[in-house]
Amino acid sequence: MYSIASLPNTGLSMLFIVVLGFAFLSYLSYKCFIYPALLSPLAAIPNAHFTSSFSNGWMIWQRYRGQPNKAIHDAHTRLGPVVRLGLTEISVNSVEGLNVVYGGNFAKDKFYTRFANFEYVQVCYSGWADLFRANRICFPSLRDKLTRSGDGCSGTSTANPPCNRQQ
Repeated sequence: MYSIASLPNTGLSMLFIVVLGFAFLSYLSYKCFIYPALLSPLAAIPNAHFTSSFSNGWMIWQRYRGQPNKAIHDAHTRLGPVVRLGLTEISVNSVEGLNVVYGGNFAKDKFYTRFANFEYVQVCYSGWADLFRANRICFPSLRDKLTRSGDGCSGTSTANPPCNRQQ
């Protein structure tokens, strides 16, 4: 039988474990605290709560209490038109900001593909090209009538109802 004293390189093994533990804790603190609070692109946005840069817990708690709108409004009142609510969640309360966010400059997340039906997105579109393609498919008579009138304001046609097919 071996005793602990007779095992070779016990001191070196302990040093390796300590260094490995220190490296793991350093990586964990960087990933969970330093990067989200100081180095992330969202770090420049004011936090609604001191934990907003580390977790989504504050916003989850506000939703659980049934007061998310009040909490977001209070945060905007205190901090301005753009507020960070969680790790990757922000709130924008200005017309200019909404035009930037919803003006087509940002790519849609893969979440929106869940609304696809037969490879055709019914609820929302991933970009302007998809929206224009869907309008050409579903409203051909309306498109022709608007093109002929020139101004786009002369009546609509109900001869071809919206379709659900892809051509």
